[in-house]
Amino acid sequence: MKSNIEVLEFAEKIGDETPDWSQEGKLLPVYNVPLNKLYYNDDNGRIATWISSYSDLENQKPLNELSLEEYNNKIQYYVKNSNSPDSYKKTLNDIRLKGQIRPGVILSDGRVVSGNRRLTVLRELYQETGSDKYGFFKCFIIDKDLEKDEDRKQIKTIERLTQFGVDEKVDYDPIARLVDIYNDLIGPKKIWTIQEYSKKLSLKVSDVELMYNKAAVMADYLKYINKENKFYIARTQKLDGPLQELARIYKKVQNHEWNRIRIVFYSCLPEPGDTTRTVRDLIKVYNNNSQRFDELIKNCINDIDQKEEKLILEENSKPYLSNDTKITSSNPQVEPEEVLPVLSDETKREIFDATNRAKIEEKRLEKVNKIFQSIDTLVLSINDTYQIMNPNERKKIEEKICEIEKVIKKFRG
Repeated sequence: MKSNIEVLEFAEKIGDETPDWSQEGKLLPVYNVPLNKLYYNDDNGRIATWISSYSDLENQKPLNELSLEEYNNKIQYYVKNSNSPDSYKKTLNDIRLKGQIRPGVILSDGRVVSGNRRLTVLRELYQETGSDKYGFFKCFIIDKDLEKDEDRKQIKTIERLTQFGVDEKVDYDPIARLVDIYNDLIGPKKIWTIQEYSKKLSLKVSDVELMYNKAAVMADYLKYINKENKFYIARTQKLDGPLQELARIYKKVQNHEWNRIRIVFYSCLPEPGDTTRTVRDLIKVYNNNSQRFDELIKNCINDIDQKEEKLILEENSKPYLSNDTKITSSNPQVEPEEVLPVLSDETKREIFDATNRAKIEEKRLEKVNKIFQSIDTLVLSINDTYQIMNPNERKKIEEKICEIEKVIKKFRG
């Protein structure tokens, strides 16, 4: 979406403020801009996941072909639904009573780079009441262009700092944040290194590395299932937890090894249930029983082959549709078709058995290690400690040693 207007022609200056993200500490003018001169930022991670679902719907007019009002109405629906009902209602009631207090940030052509929720609430209240109280967006205006790399860095810095500021961070979807990481650090329009991003947003390098690996696995998974950049799938499948687990093993293995083992993890992601726990337990199987994990790889490959054969047969059995036949969706807001599971019941049983055995083995090792640690502590400390014990304590330790001797005799027997 691109606007050809210059919002300063329609903006009314209402004062000066110093925003938190101002590096020079300058007082920047604050304006009131009419809502109908603004448009949502389709480069924003929170919106990107929903836009990818819209783009996947059949017979929908491309967003860049919509009028400004049509485009904003579409995105308004998605922004509202990207927030939890409670937090959105809280913001709506707050602005209804007090008006907009905190300014947003827009570009000179009307693109909103910070304040999507506030804009959405104002639009909804204005549509509901028609009151001029809600007809304007309070904002800073910055003269930057997203097409220029240096400008884009500054815009993204402002966007990131304000997104994780006062109200946007309340329920910022974790997948949306990973989309931002993908766009900023990995994708074709990347603008920062991990170190630069860490410094810009005052984050620990280790935290940024973890988010980087999560975003990389997310992008890899979507490409693997032939849904490249369809970020809404990661959102609808609630993959933040599984991605957290996979990111830790992803950074430890070579690319060729990851490409070999990912089929097992990725095959489990569309399955119902606690996929985070399943992935975590499968990683234990991989770490502790490579032979068993290799068997699971073969099972998953076989299941996928059978699934593809079934889909081909179903496709060939469908009635022929001419090019003039149109399939339409009765509801333009519905989600596109989700990724279907591929695992057979037999493979699911094998995975359950393998992960269950891995948990049993983990508990066994935990108990054995506790015994070793206890014995080591006893051997290393008893001589020195015995010397400083009082008579009562010595009597108790001698009783305990007698109990240990009985256990040792029992085991030797």
